[in-house]
Amino acid sequence: MDPWNVYFSTFNSGLEDPIAQALVESLQDVEVREVHEGLILYASRRAARRIEELRFFRNSFLLLHRSDAAPGAAVESVLRALISSPEAFQALERYGAALRGSFRVMVQEGSRLVPVSGDALAALERTIHQATGLPARRRGADHELWVHLRTGGLALFSVRLTRHPDFEKVLERGELRPELVDVLCRLSEPRGGELFLDPFAGSGAIPIARAANFPRGLVLANDADEDKVLQLRARVASLGLKKHVVVRKVDALAMTRYADGCIDKIVTDPPWGLYRELGMEPRRFYGQMLEECRRVLKPGGLLVLLIARGESIEELVELTRGLELRAELPILMSGKKATIYKAINSEQS
Repeated sequence: MDPWNVYFSTFNSGLEDPIAQALVESLQDVEVREVHEGLILYASRRAARRIEELRFFRNSFLLLHRSDAAPGAAVESVLRALISSPEAFQALERYGAALRGSFRVMVQEGSRLVPVSGDALAALERTIHQATGLPARRRGADHELWVHLRTGGLALFSVRLTRHPDFEKVLERGELRPELVDVLCRLSEPRGGELFLDPFAGSGAIPIARAANFPRGLVLANDADEDKVLQLRARVASLGLKKHVVVRKVDALAMTRYADGCIDKIVTDPPWGLYRELGMEPRRFYGQMLEECRRVLKPGGLLVLLIARGESIEELVELTRGLELRAELPILMSGKKATIYKAINSEQS
């Protein structure tokens, strides 16, 4: 028997290295066992409640059984193999004693949920019922038991720990998911007492996360849209963050109210031209943005930028005098290709 609990969690593909680092920094007593595209498997003495609190994961699961299926194996054959594995249900019996209510089975193949019906699903539900005493309920169940089938044949049987709202319904159009915002803030290496800026604050996901979840400093949330500024001020006030977040109407391409070299960190998700018009040719827009960000950054200050893949930001960073590219992370978000850039103002004071 493994002396530690074994978990796995999912996240945006492309963030494997920063996620592993964030996990180790957050838990200390953790052993990273496997890292796959968009998934990390690890062991820890921490209880499931502590895993649920980690904000940089999309979803987290308690692992009951890990196996290797033949690549491309049919879902039904994987389910039948799982049913015949005593180890999987011994683990479920131990954990199931703490469960109350009902359960349903979810099957994910690659990155998509797949419908499963017929004898294989019914047999798996019976076996789970025998191990836990819980009834199966295919809609509105209290608990979810997942079978993940990964490319290459990895099969994971687990209990889902996290339950998030349907972000498509609660987030504004173009607003980033909370777990990605958390990673962006972490990439800026947050420290207490810093002056932090998001020049394209929009609905405020980045500045609110920085103020609420990381060492305190002063957070500047700028946007050129007056309506968005007014809405964000109201949101900041409702969250009790008025002392920590200053919301201003400022054009990110001409931040004249800020002196040279006054900002410690900039983290931002500038418009991609999907939901807001850029007002000029993209190369010119992003070039002016980078020049202004570099100007207001302190020597050694960091810029973390999320932008659509395909824009020549890497070249523009290299052409912006004083900015030095430190990391480039291609990711997938909601099926769209994007890149996170991390750069430092290398100019001396």
